[in-house]
Amino acid sequence: MGTDGAVMQMISYGIVSGAMLLRTGMLYDRTGSASIDGYGGVAATMPRFAAFTMLFSMANVGMPGTSGFVGEFLVLMGAMKRPFFISTSTTQLPRSHLLGSCFDTAFFEMPR
Repeated sequence: MGTDGAVMQMISYGIVSGAMLLRTGMLYDRTGSASIDGYGGVAATMPRFAAFTMLFSMANVGMPGTSGFVGEFLVLMGAMKRPFFISTSTTQLPRSHLLGSCFDTAFFEMPR
């Protein structure tokens, strides 16, 4: 079960990371800057862009209803042979940082 989840996760990651890189290129073309400091408050000027970026970020972390969830679920089910704390903390804790930073940059920070 864990191996099937790993394959699903790799397929999902290939699709989602390509979409995230496309979004990064679009931001660079629009702003002309590679500094993340200049990307703050992008939801005010590009709301659809921010919505799709959040969707791809949620798919990247395996939120339910996205492509990454199936692979994450199967990997976690395969990892249940290990202690629960080890299996969940190594897969889910780093992902909360990605969603938090994406949300803060898109909606709350203002460009400097």
